[in-house]
Amino acid sequence: MTDETTKRWIRCEADERAVRAGYRFDEERGQFVVDWMHDYLVLYEGEWAGYPFECRDWQYEATMRLFGWVGHSERWGREIRRFRKAGVWIPKKNKKSPTLAAWALYMLCGDGEQGQKVFIGAKDGTQVRENVSLHIFEMVKQSPILVDECKLNMNKMSVAHLPTKSILMPLSSSNVRTQKSKEGLNGSVFIDETHVVDREFIGRISRAGISRSEPLHVEVSTAGDDPDSYGKERFDYGLKVESGRSTIRTRCLSATAPPRT
Repeated sequence: MTDETTKRWIRCEADERAVRAGYRFDEERGQFVVDWMHDYLVLYEGEWAGYPFECRDWQYEATMRLFGWVGHSERWGREIRRFRKAGVWIPKKNKKSPTLAAWALYMLCGDGEQGQKVFIGAKDGTQVRENVSLHIFEMVKQSPILVDECKLNMNKMSVAHLPTKSILMPLSSSNVRTQKSKEGLNGSVFIDETHVVDREFIGRISRAGISRSEPLHVEVSTAGDDPDSYGKERFDYGLKVESGRSTIRTRCLSATAPPRT
């Protein structure tokens, strides 16, 4: 029998199938992440600069779903997150980059895994520096707790979380010189503006974190206007996930949000 909390968080056929497969929704676990981001992170630009990070609308829905769905794992002997991969597709000006930054920082500093590795992916170094990584650096600098717990390296655009011996670092899909090295990644990956990264890059990092209990591969983007792009391919796949037509439908999250009004 499905509990009432889980019933409230069923959004699509994929969720129905997940429940039948033994997954449930742990509202406290999802809310812990929402509260952590509010308590530890501060926005740095625009009209909300200086205010705590507060999940609104799609941010709350996506955060709760991403971190709240759980299921028992025979391999790990405990409940783990249902979702290992997530695609969030929303129009411009909906705070995609700071939200991706907040999730990445939670995985680095708040999830509790020792030796965590978090990678920020984008088309090129400029996009990494000017979008998600910039939000990450500024959020750390403005957090009284994180600024003491973390070591920032501006040259490498990396963040080390000292208590858990964890590291966050950037990846660029356009850096051909380091393409081969990306095949051995073992951690969580957060990709900004998926519609402009290339398939080869994604292919090389697709198995990142397979030896970890709860890795995440999260892509946040607009759908873009190139019908042959990797981003459009993933957007179409996300629609199949939501409808339950995908063959890998219980472990993938796809979410879309309407334009802001």
